[in-house]
Amino acid sequence: MEEEFQNSEKHFRQPTSLHRRIPSKSEDDQLLHKINNTHKSAKLRSVVSKENLDSLHEPIRFSWKQFWFTLFYEILPPVIFSPFAVLLIERSKRKAWNVIQNRLLLAFSLKHNSKGPHVFNWLILYPSNWLIHISLGLIWFQPDMLRNIDPFQVILAYLFLFIRNLIISIKYGYFRPEDYALLREDPPKWVEENTSRRLVGVGWSNPSQFPGLIEDKLICAMDETDVALQGMSFRLEEYIAEELRTHSTDELFSAKTEFNETKEVTVGFVIHQILSKIYNLSFPSPFYLFTFSIVILIINISLLSRLYFGIPMFGDNVQEMIVCITLIVGFFWGLPVFIFGFVCIHDFSRRYLTIKKLGELIKFPGIPMNDLLHFTYEQEFPKNDHT
Repeated sequence: MEEEFQNSEKHFRQPTSLHRRIPSKSEDDQLLHKINNTHKSAKLRSVVSKENLDSLHEPIRFSWKQFWFTLFYEILPPVIFSPFAVLLIERSKRKAWNVIQNRLLLAFSLKHNSKGPHVFNWLILYPSNWLIHISLGLIWFQPDMLRNIDPFQVILAYLFLFIRNLIISIKYGYFRPEDYALLREDPPKWVEENTSRRLVGVGWSNPSQFPGLIEDKLICAMDETDVALQGMSFRLEEYIAEELRTHSTDELFSAKTEFNETKEVTVGFVIHQILSKIYNLSFPSPFYLFTFSIVILIINISLLSRLYFGIPMFGDNVQEMIVCITLIVGFFWGLPVFIFGFVCIHDFSRRYLTIKKLGELIKFPGIPMNDLLHFTYEQEFPKNDHT
């Protein structure tokens, strides 16, 4: 009994943001009784009780309805028009208020979001959004007052904003039905981190800052593909298996279960270690510098070209001054667009490395222990044995 307690101290459980079901060690142990090291591990739903089937995650289906709703909210100017659109669609003041706050269309409630998003939205996002829309109106309705302005530059600034809105709309299109329901609920049903951890440029650029993110996605992936990885095991050399079975990790993906043998480690442990190792690789800092350089270059080209042709840098009248300031601010919307692209490049690299390690794992001589295991800052690296 004392040995079991000491062993449990070596494992930790990351927090989760799953809403459909909250997995637990006791729940997994009950399931392993039925599927341990059998073909049933690849037929999860065949052994789950009927009353619990609904708790398993189904494959994500893209919601065109939520995509168009979100795009409609995002392309409308915030603070006034987009909140009014939410009220028309939700038809419930309470639900509309929660959707508006959780989607930051009119940041006003500290119960929904912290001070940081409020400051960012009111000082940067909302003013720049309105400036771009005002500038579009000026080049359309008062072209004679903007003779020193190139309309293409205004359209380019708007396109940066539109692509950002398009990316956000696609993100919401891939939300699960339970997520949409929680967005309408009173706080704290939906917290600020639930949005951040889903963003490619935030959560997936550095998963280590969002504990439980990798574990949540792995659990969802197992549910969706009808597989229980903890019910399968690899057989290894005894001294290697012993070292792996004592490695600290998430308790749902431990190498040792009460059902596998001393020379075995679970497939779930191996997959979890590889994903944790690779997906915690830092986003390359040169990407940020390169992205910022591109945006600064675009802004300088706009300003220096005006100077070169003898055009007043900030125009001859108030309207042109507004548009010139808009261009400087609006081009910075290229930052999230370019960063999104670079994170996608980084993510494809991580996927390639994951598949490569899985392939090397089943070939002689395997992979070094240090290349397999993910270590927290307080853990020590083992000897460089091969698995």
